[in-house]
Amino acid sequence: MAEPKEKVMHTTDHDLQSYTENLANSLNNFRKQQIFCDVVLVVEGKKFQAHKNVLASSSPYFNKVFNQPAKKKKKEKDLVLVVNDVSLKVMEHLLEYLYTGVVDLSVNNVSGLIMAANILLLPRLKSMGCKFLSNSLNLENCINIFSFADRNDCVELKKVAQLYINKDFKSVCKTESFLKLSLKQIEEIVSNDDIVVDREEEVYEAILAWVKHEGKSRNSYFSCLFRHVRLASMSKYYLHTNIGSEELVKTNRQCIELLLDAMKYLSLMQAGHQGTPTIGPRKCLKKQVDAVITCGGLYEGNEKSSCLCFVPSEEAWFSLAPITAEKSRRRWAHGMAEVEGFVYVVGGFYDDSKQDATSNVCRYDFRTNTWVEVSALRQCTSLPAVTVHDGQLYVIGGTDNDALRDTQRYSPETNTWESLARLSVGRCAACAAADDHHVYVFGGMQESSDFLDTAEKYEPSANTWIPIESMSTVRAFACVAAVGEKIYVIGGSTDVLGKDALSSCEVYDTRAQEWRMIASMGIPRFAATTTVIHERLYVLGGGQASETFSSVESYSVVNDEWKKDIDMPRASAHLQCCAVQIPKDLLRTTPRLY
Repeated sequence: MAEPKEKVMHTTDHDLQSYTENLANSLNNFRKQQIFCDVVLVVEGKKFQAHKNVLASSSPYFNKVFNQPAKKKKKEKDLVLVVNDVSLKVMEHLLEYLYTGVVDLSVNNVSGLIMAANILLLPRLKSMGCKFLSNSLNLENCINIFSFADRNDCVELKKVAQLYINKDFKSVCKTESFLKLSLKQIEEIVSNDDIVVDREEEVYEAILAWVKHEGKSRNSYFSCLFRHVRLASMSKYYLHTNIGSEELVKTNRQCIELLLDAMKYLSLMQAGHQGTPTIGPRKCLKKQVDAVITCGGLYEGNEKSSCLCFVPSEEAWFSLAPITAEKSRRRWAHGMAEVEGFVYVVGGFYDDSKQDATSNVCRYDFRTNTWVEVSALRQCTSLPAVTVHDGQLYVIGGTDNDALRDTQRYSPETNTWESLARLSVGRCAACAAADDHHVYVFGGMQESSDFLDTAEKYEPSANTWIPIESMSTVRAFACVAAVGEKIYVIGGSTDVLGKDALSSCEVYDTRAQEWRMIASMGIPRFAATTTVIHERLYVLGGGQASETFSSVESYSVVNDEWKKDIDMPRASAHLQCCAVQIPKDLLRTTPRLY
């Protein structure tokens, strides 16, 4: 006869948390009552009783100190440790944290605790302190917090403080704290492209005020700061009247040369000639802003194929003019790209019903927010791979009931299409990108069950497609973006409905001709869309199985990291996007969604 199974009851997370808190509080009470203590910490002459095992468990610094041979030989009751660089006023708060993991942060102790956390190697405490200071930022303390973060290697806190300073530079530069910045710190601020000002003159005047704040002792620093002023963004009158008459400029050859270059550039512009300033305008003074335009897709609601605009620097979405050719229909499974200052929408399906692909091509002028139809495709196609090379639009593969091998190329100059060499196999739902020399196409599918991991590159001079190394896995409905010699293939699916959507991503090095995996997205996505702005990839929408996403993720090619960005106004799949520099004047006259 089998023995009955012994009943086992596992503790819950709540029970464990309660036990841990009680244990920590008991040990902390032992410390306060000086029970079982075996080490004395001396701070500014005052003695604090503590337990070595608690301190060593909480801090790698103490763990290393207590494991030194000299410390091990001493009797525990004789162990006295002088702690330098930690102030008396924060020591009790610090011990409270080391024992319990809890600390009461205030404006009076937070700086000292962050500095102590640096010394004692306590990243969590440092992070808590930095978050406290981030939430405390205001006009009066932002410079001091920026300086503190710079001195204490608080990288994220410094970024947040810098962002605050940038957004309110006009007010910040008038504070007393601004005038006390070091040369390194003020140079870091005035050289930043993200400073928000109404006029570049405000930056110059802030520099002048800082230099003259301490008599002549800072005069030698002027030329170092003056080179960061965007002189070509000023008026000729201001350059001549205000800057040209300034003694600090007149007595420095480098400053005079910068001033003359700016005057020459402005004279060329007035005469209708082209020229390039020594330093371009700051972002806030540019007439255009980096943006992502999205178009079409499948989504809920009755709107026709609308176009939206996402401005990452403002974390804002705008509504643009819908495609006029769509009438009351919406387009999806199309292609989209920017060529020579215009956005082209190519092929696809209309509505969400099954029907034949279209050959329609529309062109969007983002300077005027208007659409026109241009020459139609030679071959109707949906789910094409679209890219741009050498100022021409390539439409590769796709489907018109069957997977296509066609390659069609459009010349914006002549408004004509031509047929090029055919792919080695039919590909629909593939993705395409280009570098300076070749056009590339990746993955896709031939039939609903025949998915591809293969890739090909097109040699324009020979008008031929050449096989290249395959991807690590089959991918259709993936999206792609090129950054220099690297091509990033993102997500996709191994089935038509996206039930097996992928979060994995890989990059192809066109020079080394090899693949490697990169960080995966936060969620699997198929039928999403992507583009790149300043070495950051933005992936928008898409879906998995029957779910459609409004979420946006962005990827840093430098850090190999994904982060969540602001959502789209609505969930959408089978949409397309591209990056443009859109006029700020247009955005002022179009509806801002949020």
